[in-house]
Amino acid sequence: MNDHREIVFAKSFGGGESLQQHTEKLLDAYESLKKRGVLKQEFLQRYDAVIKRMLELHDAGKLNYRFQNRIRKNLNLPLLKNDMLDTLPEIPHEWLSLAFLSKEERKELRKNFPDPAIVMPYLLFYSIAYHHTRKGKEYCIETIQKYIEYDLKKRKALLWFNPAFNISPPQLEQVQEAIHEKFKEYLPLLVFFKGILHRCDYAASAGIEPELPPVADYSKRFQEALDAKGIVLRNYQEDAKKFAKKNVIFVGSTGAGKTEYSMNWIDGDKAFYLLGLRTAVNEMYKRFASIFGEEHTVLLHGESFYDMYQESEGMKKEEYEENYSRVRQFSYPLTVATADQLITSVFKYNGFEMPYLVASYSKIVIDEVQSFSPESIGSIVVFLQEISRLGGKFLLMTATLPPFLKEELKELAVFPPSYLSPIKRHRLSIVEAGIEEDESFREIRQAFNENKKVLVICNTVNKAIEMAEKLSECKPQLLHARFIVKDRREKEEAVMQATKPSNRNGCLWITTQIVEASLDIDFDILFTECSTIDSLLQRLGRCYRKRAYSEEVPNVMIFKSGKNDSFIYDTVLLKRTWEAVKKKNRLLLSEEEKQDLIEEVYCDIEDTKYFRAYCEYKDLLQLGFKCKGKTEAQKLFRNVTDSHTIIPEPVYQENKPIIEQLMKTISDKNISFTEKMQAKKELKDFTLSLQPLPRMNKYLSELQQKKIRLLKNVEYNDRVGMTYNKEPKENDDNFI
Repeated sequence: MNDHREIVFAKSFGGGESLQQHTEKLLDAYESLKKRGVLKQEFLQRYDAVIKRMLELHDAGKLNYRFQNRIRKNLNLPLLKNDMLDTLPEIPHEWLSLAFLSKEERKELRKNFPDPAIVMPYLLFYSIAYHHTRKGKEYCIETIQKYIEYDLKKRKALLWFNPAFNISPPQLEQVQEAIHEKFKEYLPLLVFFKGILHRCDYAASAGIEPELPPVADYSKRFQEALDAKGIVLRNYQEDAKKFAKKNVIFVGSTGAGKTEYSMNWIDGDKAFYLLGLRTAVNEMYKRFASIFGEEHTVLLHGESFYDMYQESEGMKKEEYEENYSRVRQFSYPLTVATADQLITSVFKYNGFEMPYLVASYSKIVIDEVQSFSPESIGSIVVFLQEISRLGGKFLLMTATLPPFLKEELKELAVFPPSYLSPIKRHRLSIVEAGIEEDESFREIRQAFNENKKVLVICNTVNKAIEMAEKLSECKPQLLHARFIVKDRREKEEAVMQATKPSNRNGCLWITTQIVEASLDIDFDILFTECSTIDSLLQRLGRCYRKRAYSEEVPNVMIFKSGKNDSFIYDTVLLKRTWEAVKKKNRLLLSEEEKQDLIEEVYCDIEDTKYFRAYCEYKDLLQLGFKCKGKTEAQKLFRNVTDSHTIIPEPVYQENKPIIEQLMKTISDKNISFTEKMQAKKELKDFTLSLQPLPRMNKYLSELQQKKIRLLKNVEYNDRVGMTYNKEPKENDDNFI
């Protein structure tokens, strides 16, 4: 192995890693997974030898001279010569690997694993051929045969094994068509085979264990945390452990202790805790990490790469990348994440098999499912249906469960008795006027002057800004989605500090629905535009969050929705909600009555836009829809058609020297990894994400960092946020 002419390389890092070394690492990772006891035993007993063969063959095509020359160039070694192939395009190594599964082996596989629905050689071919995603590469069998004849066939003796050889590789189109035609039948084994290949390949390349050990003292840590806070689990929370081996749908009112319920249900198993909003994920991560330890608990969302860097300052590049690889590959026993990090795999992008494999031996907690869009809920339902059939378990927790969801999942889950707090927290006042009308301002001012903590929630950013301008003498604080990251982070921290019980000062905050499920806040009085009932009840949870309310004067004022709100909410559900809450005018609501409102609004919703959107996604996914990649899957899950990360032009001009220096640092190949990470983190602070109006596209321009755009024709300050110089049309006012 000291003679580089005889080494078949797999990787160039660390002075070069041979194909044999890399493959042995995969086999070690597979053995590690087996020892953890997470893989399905029935499949292991039957397919163990075939899995090992797949791992052995997956990179055999790297023998080709083109791939070897790329590695050798990186290692400053002499290049190989092959005049017969120099004019041909390079072929992905995984397609060439298929040549090492001989016709004799194919026959044996068919003979040993007879199944009318599943062709075992096809399963191996598919798993090996698509363990990478190649864009713009065409599978040309004639070119591949030339590589086999004039390259691999002559050099195969250099491999550490000497396999039988197949001069005629399969037509991949035929293999792909066969699998897609019977996708449901192939799904369990496809997840098992290809999922293991991805899992072991990632682990071997990153030099990490595919699975870290579970939390050994989980129950002890949980009980110690309860004791430290003087918490005694209620009966329904204790019962969660009885359902630890089942799928569960649990309905509990705000403040009912659903987090403790979920921790007891997890019971020390590998688990994912999924939420819709990044802020809520950050706060939940802190709770889990404080109990079960940062060595067992990780945070995962679109920005966690930067968050982890901030927490790991001073860590060497290799240590940081190794730790981040564990996070991205779901190696930790407890992962707190935004739902898109796992559930987007339901869109079956190439590589979805790995998250499906992990989910098949994990527990998945989804909190406040009603906070997702109908399209996302449809995706969640299909994901849970498929994962539960593969062996995974789920816990769906919510304060408001739409009836159609209960119907969809009734065959898969148990429904323990709901826990609805006996505390009555909200007395409603239904106002037959818009929130922007004069009478509302008088009442808001009065509440503020009484030193109350006042929350105003509008359905659009424009309405929130309008309200703030008209209440300027009260010095209101604004919070909405059009603040740059740095300012929004400061505002989120400020609103949580302002509403702490220890803070005796009154305040006035004007927000959009971004506060519905993301922040632990508790106001004295709420003024809100009407939204659909699930959203509206979430808003109520921001006022008198855990306190009883018994006064005759209402602490929640609900105003008519705005004329443009039908572009945000389903018109039928919005109208039903208004009619339903009007019946509760001046009444002190119980938690049971809130559930009745959900039932009333969501009954017979088959003809609503909301339900049609839900069904379209669910039906499409159940038919086996596949998207091109994970990024597209995340957009589909979030129901975002064209989101952009932008820097408002005034922010850019005010901070131009800093921003340009940060972009220069990020692009400089000579800058260290640590400095690049710091620059990316600092640059992120000047950005915001939005779904731009079509007419605003002409004001977008590329910056040096291709993923960030400059948006012109806007104003920005840290008090109001970003506003458009030319207001959009009414039917475009959908910013929240």
